[in-house]
Amino acid sequence: MEPNKSTSKKDFKFQYSIDKENHILFKKYLGKLTIEDMHNSWDYVNEHKLISFDIIGFMLDFNDAHFDFKDGDKIPQYFKKKLYELEIIEKGW
Repeated sequence: MEPNKSTSKKDFKFQYSIDKENHILFKKYLGKLTIEDMHNSWDYVNEHKLISFDIIGFMLDFNDAHFDFKDGDKIPQYFKKKLYELEIIEKGW
């Protein structure tokens, strides 16, 4: 299913769109990415309430991006911390 283009937004190094019919958040990363860029993109998603409990998943597209970091183990640590902060893990989401 093609993402809903009318909800497409851009914030520096990522774009997002939401497929409202299938409840999927699509994120496309652009250019050279640092760990901070990854964190900032998800903080943006959280601050703008792009993920609500009707969103059942997300798809990440890194085809137009490249990583400028070696400490990739920080990415899952960040997600785990954020999921606990959002109480998603406790709610079984």
